[in-house]
Amino acid sequence: MIVGILRNALGTGTLLAFPGGMIGAFVAGLLYRMTRNIYLAALGEIMGTGILGAVASALIVAPILMKKGMALGALIVTFSGSTLLGSIIGVLALKLLDRAGIAKLKRNGV
Repeated sequence: MIVGILRNALGTGTLLAFPGGMIGAFVAGLLYRMTRNIYLAALGEIMGTGILGAVASALIVAPILMKKGMALGALIVTFSGSTLLGSIIGVLALKLLDRAGIAKLKRNGV
């Protein structure tokens, strides 16, 4: 949500940044809490943002709050591509922090 606020404040985002980011973060956090596996958490981020967030954006946020129609397929492609790259960077960053001794990751499934 904070990234969505920053993007909007800087003029580089839209209201569509909010549902994708919040749903993706929720699903990622839920999967990590259930499994303690960062790869499944990253998959949850991708599915939550790329699919669920895109659907929420296209069917709820865009028509109601922005008074615009959005192509669901286009949002799924763009949201998925963005979150895929972000999830890869996030997993790599966590691995580097773990290796440096800054973050402690559990070893089951990591």
